[in-house]
Amino acid sequence: MRERISSDYPRPQFQRADAWYSLDGVWDFRFDDAGAGLRAHWYDAFPADARTIRVPFAYQTKASGIGVKEDHEVLWYRRSFTVDAECARGRRQLLHFEGSDYETRVWVNGAFIGSHTGAYSRFTFDITEAVRDGENTLTVRVKDTRSVEQARGKQSWRDEVYSVFYTPVSGIWKPVWLESVPETHLEAVRMVPDVVRKRVSFAFDAAIAPGDAGACTLEAEILFDEIPIRTVSLGLFQVHQELDVDLYTDRLAPSEELAAAWSPDHPQLYDVIFRIRKDGAVVDEVQSYFGLRDIRTERGWFLLNNQPLRLRMVLDQGYWEESLLTAPSDEALRADVEAIKRMGFNGVRIHQKTEDERFLYWCDRLGLAVWGETAACFAYSDASSGAFLTEWESIVKQYANHPSIVAWTPFNESWGIPDVAHARVQQDFVRSVVYRTKSLDPTRPVISNDGWEHVASDIFTIHDYTLDEDVIRRRYASIRETLYAGAPFLPGRPLLADGAAYEGQPIIISEYGGMGRAEDLTEPGSWGARVPGEDLLSRLEAVTRAFAESPAVAGYCLTQFTDVEQEKNGLLTIGREEKFPADEIRRINAVRSPAGL
Repeated sequence: MRERISSDYPRPQFQRADAWYSLDGVWDFRFDDAGAGLRAHWYDAFPADARTIRVPFAYQTKASGIGVKEDHEVLWYRRSFTVDAECARGRRQLLHFEGSDYETRVWVNGAFIGSHTGAYSRFTFDITEAVRDGENTLTVRVKDTRSVEQARGKQSWRDEVYSVFYTPVSGIWKPVWLESVPETHLEAVRMVPDVVRKRVSFAFDAAIAPGDAGACTLEAEILFDEIPIRTVSLGLFQVHQELDVDLYTDRLAPSEELAAAWSPDHPQLYDVIFRIRKDGAVVDEVQSYFGLRDIRTERGWFLLNNQPLRLRMVLDQGYWEESLLTAPSDEALRADVEAIKRMGFNGVRIHQKTEDERFLYWCDRLGLAVWGETAACFAYSDASSGAFLTEWESIVKQYANHPSIVAWTPFNESWGIPDVAHARVQQDFVRSVVYRTKSLDPTRPVISNDGWEHVASDIFTIHDYTLDEDVIRRRYASIRETLYAGAPFLPGRPLLADGAAYEGQPIIISEYGGMGRAEDLTEPGSWGARVPGEDLLSRLEAVTRAFAESPAVAGYCLTQFTDVEQEKNGLLTIGREEKFPADEIRRINAVRSPAGL
């Protein structure tokens, strides 16, 4: 079943076999620095002096065909698409944006369809009533500001890149696509595996056409390695329904039963086909998959399938030289996952962005644990906190079915919550986000504020860029010593916010290293700890060994996978060229803890 998932389908865990097509490619494009577009009704008549842009690449990228870095707040896009009346009859036309930064408005044939605020989650418009037979015109206006109250992550809000902040990305930066679905169709399915009970639960959300409620059935056909496991069904009576499925079977040998659980070393997946039937005929069919696995934290360990897992992660900013935050291709995403695994890491921390779902698909398929994160704001207000929570909820819902995601990380280094150590209002906001995340997804741990100033966290994370192995060994000789040290990366920042307490959570060094070859860091503004190239591997091995051999540390995350613009401290260049043999990095990652992990 898995090989039927198209290599360019933007939503690989919820795929319909046909009746969709990509709207990526060449669009008409216009900057609107004077703010004239709305007054002049550009959604009816696009300017004659428009240029072109290649979607889904931001105008700041070379891949877009424009590649200018100056700031333009308002952007307009236009392209045509064709709808066949015969094929569209009795169906809904859905327009999907995988990501558009930041305030997006959409028109079809001059009719306003809707708007969306946010940059990192998918949003969808039903454009059925606006489309017509034959050629149609899609117009998009996007506004992206330099506001620090806007979730922007590593995108610089200055006129230049500096420190650890990079070229910003504006407008459409992820795929845009059109999907034709029947009137009665599945909108979403939440899949929650239970490895202990050997079951999976499905929560279905469906759109039901008038007269179809009670006349249709929902069906789930589950397979493992092409072996049919179970087919179950229930009547479709309302828009939300749930189903719990037993996965025990005599069709798998005992050894296959044991291997059916998902882990980075054995990324086994169950395939599932969801169908809606009416009078026995298939009305809607969606292909998906899930991983049977359990994640918990207990007695200072991160547990996967009830076994301690020492996370050996690398931090990945997800930038490319010619396309910035947008991956140049699906092959590039797969190559990144393969490169990370080749170097002996079992996990990746996607930092300050939500990566393309195709990346998570390859992590699911090839076996790589992922910390789910998003971009931060850099100031706190009622408006910024409200917008952040709204989009974070969308992100958790969108990505929750991916077995590779093993933790949620809504906040990093107090960005967007600068006074959280002492301000009760910001602490309450963080708690609200943590507990809202748990209510949406009770199956994964949540990190309240990665790095320091923890409020209510399932994993106790610390950022420590110390390069002296003796200091590291003293600092992490015991949990007591670790807590006493405070936040080593930023002296004066406590590890715990006022009123919070350490409660036995796993301690993970979620950022360390940050070393670059001294010869790569000679230009003004270059960022990275300068270490002579011939000494870098031995220094990396020393600090990694010190963390790995600590009885207090349950895992680590190295900064970082690739260089990003002026930050040249990656294991690879931004062009994905190895600075060091992958086997050498793998050997360093092979160091085990006193417990043998």
